[in-house]
This record gives sequence, structure tokens and C-alpha cells, in this order.
Amino acid sequence: MTLASSGGTGAVTWAVANGSTLPGGLTLTSAGVLAGTPTTANTYNFSITATDSGVPPQTATVVFTLTITPKLAITTTSPLPSGTAGTAYSTTVLTNNGGIAPRTWSWIAQAGSSSLPPGLSIAPGTGVISGTPTSAGAFNVTVNVADSSSPPQTASANFTISIATAPLSVATTGLPNGVMGQAYTGAMLQSAGGNPPVTWSIVAPSALPTWASLNASSGAITGTPNAAGTTTFTVKATDLSTPVQTATKQLSITVVAALSITTTQSQIPAGTVGNAYNAQVTATGGTTPYAWSWTAQVASSLPPGLNIDPVSGAISGTPGGSGGTFNVTVTVTDSTNPQQTASANFSITITVATLTVTTTSSSLSTGIVNTGYPNTNLNASGGIPPYTWLQTGGTLPPGLSLSTSGVISGTPTTATGSPFNFIVTVTDSAAPAKTANANLTITVNAAAACGPALGGSEAFLNGQYAFLLKGFDNGMGTGETSPQPALVGGVITVDGAGHITRGHR
Repeated sequence: MTLASSGGTGAVTWAVANGSTLPGGLTLTSAGVLAGTPTTANTYNFSITATDSGVPPQTATVVFTLTITPKLAITTTSPLPSGTAGTAYSTTVLTNNGGIAPRTWSWIAQAGSSSLPPGLSIAPGTGVISGTPTSAGAFNVTVNVADSSSPPQTASANFTISIATAPLSVATTGLPNGVMGQAYTGAMLQSAGGNPPVTWSIVAPSALPTWASLNASSGAITGTPNAAGTTTFTVKATDLSTPVQTATKQLSITVVAALSITTTQSQIPAGTVGNAYNAQVTATGGTTPYAWSWTAQVASSLPPGLNIDPVSGAISGTPGGSGGTFNVTVTVTDSTNPQQTASANFSITITVATLTVTTTSSSLSTGIVNTGYPNTNLNASGGIPPYTWLQTGGTLPPGLSLSTSGVISGTPTTATGSPFNFIVTVTDSAAPAKTANANLTITVNAAAACGPALGGSEAFLNGQYAFLLKGFDNGMGTGETSPQPALVGGVITVDGAGHITRGHR
């Protein structure tokens, strides 16, 4: 490094200031060149003085700070920690903190080494080697590091990373169930660790089901189950390690009957709109519990008001709508692994009951002239509610009327002593609508007598009443010589129709 100055007169002479020391290995020439090979890493503070050629001479002194870092070197030694195929690996290659940070790492396979360890990589910014090795072997690598000097310093080191083979094991945890009469597929034995390829066999005295066979190379178990039940056996894997490794595991295959819906069309009853409906769909085979569902077939719909229970397969509810024939597909899924599914098509016929007026004349109250008639609802069954009511013939007692909702109400104004005959018609909400008629009668009686006159207002005398009568007796009692004052009190209960139902004095 050449030092520079400004100002002064003539040539400048450079020197280390009295009492100051340069870093070991460095010298300063009178021309201001600071040079040499540092011998010790450290941070140094020293003073340098510049003197010009003036008379008298001028001087200038500056304190310098110089940091000497170690020469970049890799301090980690070979071999690096060993790893195991299939197991996460991590280690860090270290330097002496020499050179100028930041530092950049890289690695290459050494000459004669087939490759870097498969599954591992080195982080350029940290020197961390990590990953999950996928192959066993001894891998020879050269690790390089470069600092940020210009030009950069570099350092290299050769390492060996040994990746051991993981112990051989049978990785298969379970085999799928089989179904009688259906080809058994998807059963493939799997191994882990060891040195592939693996050869498979069955350990005697255990044995595969009679219908099954094992491919020694692929580990596939195939065949067509012909009997239900569970067969337990022990499989053995053998690898190509030296010496060979073996591993065994006990497995089983369960064969179940094919899943099918056993309910027939004849077991699906017809239903009636407005009436509770129940039907049961059943299945056999597979593995319980079952899961049930249904869908409408093309050009049809599900019966309104009905549902299928996803657990039991029960079809229930109260049919609504206008009736008809509904074509549905019922599907059941079992709990086998893999699952089985079976479906069946059914038709559910929902009819509409005949519309009928259920109210009869005997269920209609007798009216009393000038007395409010108790509101009376006419009733019907069948058809599609809601209903609309009309009087379509005959005569209602004057003062009474029939609402469209089927309520007879009002106050009779005429008593004839003979029944009033009338016809009611109920219309449902079907499309097209249906109707039904009924001939009904209501009798209106005259008001009962109250006291000596007829046609009183007996309804006003209804309840419990107290009375007190005052007068004189006939004067014929014992010791009496003339009539004596007399009092009589009591309570009566009157029914509002002119009758005393209870009394006491």
C-alpha cells in the first residue's frame, strides 16, 4: 500500500512515529510504501509521520488501524459423520474465520468417486451439508470455500461421507380385504432399508390362502378368493447385502362375501299422501357398518317428504306433494378396505286418499234462537290439503254462515222446530282439484222458559246465586197467638237453560 499526502513543500519523507510499532512482518519505506507478509492475525493501531522538504520542515502524523485476518482455511477434518440411508443427515464444515466474510461454499465429487451422496447438498452460505441420503456407500467429496476478497481467497478439503445401509424391514403394515368371487388386487409387499432388490417368500408352517399366490420378485399377492374368512401368515424379505439381511412380519388377509342389497321391489310398499310411511332396505355381505344413500333416477325425483336413514337404511317420513311413482337408486357402502358398493333400483308409488267429508250431522251442535252458535269446524280427509269449503245447496239456519276454511258460526235468528238441511262441498289443492259433498242438518230450538213466561233470557241466569226470603208464618206454631216474622236463606246453582241444578238452605 502506498501512502499519499497533500500540501507541504517538495518531497515527503515517511516514517513510523516514535513509540509506534508496525504489525509484525510489515515495513514502511521512506517513500511511503507499506508492504510485507503479516505474521500474526490481530487488529493493530500505529502512527505514521510525513515530513516535507520545507525550511523549516512541516510534519503530519496520522493514526492508522489495520486488521490482519488469518489466511482462509477449512478446519473440519475428514471423515465427516456417517449417515444412514433413509434417515435425515446434517453436519457443518467449518473454517478458521479467515479471509473476508461472507464466504461461499461448494462441493464436487473427487476424481474416481462416482457421485456426490444422493439426497445430500451443501448450503452455499453456511457450509451445512444436509438432506436424507437415498443410497448407501462411501462418497469422496472435495469441499471448496471462497471469501469476499478481491481476488477471493479459496480453501479446499477432501472428505469422506459414509452412508450405511438401513436395516432391512418389511414396511407393509396391512393387506386389503378380499371379496369372494372378485379378483384380489392391490396387495403389494413393501420393504425398507437393506440392499435391494428384495426376494419375498412365506415362512413355513404358515401359508397363504389356498386361492392366493406370491410373486417372489415383486411381492404381489394375487388370486380370486373362493371362501370367506381370515388367513394369517408370515412373509420374509431377503436382500442382496453381504452378508444378506432378512426381515419377517406377520400379516393377514380377510375375505368377505360380496356386498349386495337383499330387499326386493315387492318389499317396497306404496304410500299415501299425508300418512306416515315406513320401509326397510337391507343388505348382506361386505363389512358392517353400512352407509346408505339414494338418488333419483333420470326423469324422476325423490319422493317428497321421505328420506333414507344413512345408518339403518330405513325409508320413512310423511309423503307430501300430489302423489305419483318415484324411481330411485338406493346405494349401500360397507366398511371393507377397499370399500364395496352395491346399488338397486326401486319404484315407490305414493297415492292420494279419496277426498271425504268426515263431519256428520250428529257432530253438529243444536242451535238456540238468539244465542251465539258455538264455532264448529267442518272436517275432511284425503285429497291434498289445504281445503276450501262452500255451501252448495239447501239452507243454513238464518244467522249462521260457513267460511271457506270450514267454520260454521253466527247467531241463529229463527227457530222452526224442524232441522235445516244444507249441502257443503269441500275442494282440495290437487291439480286438478278434487271435491266431495255432504248433506248436513242443524236444528235451532226456541229459548227455554225462565219463570212463568216463555222466551226469556235464561242464558243470563247461569251460575251460583244466594237468596233471602222475608215474611210471616201462619201464627200456628207452638205458643204463638199471632203470625211471627220469618227468614229463609239459601244458595242455588242455575245452568243457564232455565234449570236449577243444585240448592240448599
